[in-house]
Amino acid sequence: VLTPPIHDLPDLSGVAPSDVVVAVVRDLPLHPRSAEVFERLRAARLVVVDMGYPGTEYPHATGVIRTFGASRASSAAAVRALTETV
Repeated sequence: VLTPPIHDLPDLSGVAPSDVVVAVVRDLPLHPRSAEVFERLRAARLVVVDMGYPGTEYPHATGVIRTFGASRASSAAAVRALTETV
């Protein structure tokens, strides 16, 4: 979970190419420095769960879940989206 202010990227050195990295963010546009740090986050399989201000694009992500809020119900819906099989 990346909560502004983000000063450093998480250490992903132990992540295998087949691993899915899930980054949960909220309101990055309101924190330009944190957004700059987040832009450098790279993983072969990166899924972003955006729980805040809509409209941010994540071109380096392989998937994006937008909850349009950080309520308990929104969090539960994001978890279902991440864990349910289709």
